[in-house]
Amino acid sequence: MRTIDVHAHVVPRAVWQAAEAGREWYGFRHQAGDGLGTFLGGNGKRTGFTSPKVRFTPEERLADMDAQGVDVQVLSIHTPFFGYHLDAAQGTALAREVNDEIAAMTRQWPTRFAGLATLPVQDTKAAIEELERAVTVLGLKGADLTAVSSTSSSNGFSRKSAAPLFIASTATGTSACPVMMMTGMRRFFSRKWRSSSTPLISGIFTSVTMQPEAMSGSALRKARAVS
Repeated sequence: MRTIDVHAHVVPRAVWQAAEAGREWYGFRHQAGDGLGTFLGGNGKRTGFTSPKVRFTPEERLADMDAQGVDVQVLSIHTPFFGYHLDAAQGTALAREVNDEIAAMTRQWPTRFAGLATLPVQDTKAAIEELERAVTVLGLKGADLTAVSSTSSSNGFSRKSAAPLFIASTATGTSACPVMMMTGMRRFFSRKWRSSSTPLISGIFTSVTMQPEAMSGSALRKARAVS
């Protein structure tokens, strides 16, 4: 039996390259300090890193996986680099850059890595397009999402805006791809969790699926109109 780690985050190499050059990466600025220092985002939030693993090269990651007896990692972007606070154009550029990097790792080591895409959820149309590209062109397995609040947030990601994205994830082109919801996202939706063709993973704790009916009626009607 293979051991698969479905919660393996990646800090993009471009983040560290920008830090070494003293440049920002989509508004994220590195500041020296304890451990690996901190990153200050354009949204004013500060995130610190202490584990050296966030700077691992793919080869170092593989060696660490071997040492832990992990056969496969499902890669996804590390908090806080989702970039949901960016405008739509920047958010889309960030998502494409990150997804291309993850896809390159899955192509080079296809038996050891699989990938989940990050999406520019501040623009639902762009998010749907990037999901389609990530799955059908790059070969990623699905998407990884988070939310700033449990209902609606400054990034524009809400129950209403999420509906078209989740309906798109059931489309033929994306083969009902799984969507990983980071811890806390379960509160983001109605409690009406039911079986459907859209696999959702809530954090690292439970596997659940949700019918579009779990969303509000008005959001669902609009989603169907969009799709």
